[in-house]
Amino acid sequence: MTPERASKVEARADILAAVARAAVPSRTRAAESLQAPAYRLSSSGEVTDTELLVDRLLDYRASVSSVVGAPEQPLALPSAISSVLRAQGITRAVVPSGFPNSWRPGDVTLVDGDELDVASLAAMPASITSSAAAVASTGTIMLDHGPDQGPRRLSLLPDVHVCLVHVDDIHSELPQAIRRMPFVPTMTWISGPSATSDIELVRVEGVHGPRILIVVIHENDHPRRQRV
Repeated sequence: MTPERASKVEARADILAAVARAAVPSRTRAAESLQAPAYRLSSSGEVTDTELLVDRLLDYRASVSSVVGAPEQPLALPSAISSVLRAQGITRAVVPSGFPNSWRPGDVTLVDGDELDVASLAAMPASITSSAAAVASTGTIMLDHGPDQGPRRLSLLPDVHVCLVHVDDIHSELPQAIRRMPFVPTMTWISGPSATSDIELVRVEGVHGPRILIVVIHENDHPRRQRV
């Protein structure tokens, strides 16, 4: 046997021996007994979760409107939605089929997005959806695509996305939010408007999703209360 051949055989034997050692039942039991890491679940407390979320969203160049503190005013949320759309010159938007009637502004033409094909949906100037959770520390909004959020394409194709976040769904850290999320095959996590940059770090927005993200934080009655 040549020295080169012998070296290959020895290497093969070493690999098989390592695999055999790893497959020993006692090692498997030891691995199963490992404790899960203690993830941080809350912030420092210097600012509220809502304040921290707003700060992160603004840093990501999203727009934020808040109607927190006005749950006794049922028209506050529809009025806020109408206001942010009209500031963009938009009077027509797409919504998911399960979007609550009490949230719909009367002066904006709303189209059921669940029934639109891709081309028709991409031609819509804006979409309005709710959300499932938000992470304050990272400025991330999470969609599980329930009836109040609609299919994934609804939040990605229109140029403007108005996303509603309930204050009860804002969590300090990601592990805390994950524990509250249902197990679903598809989620969308949003951290600001769609943006990318080339090798020269020239920022371009709207390449992979909405060019403009508008977040409305509210305390109105929430349809997810029946699903959680």
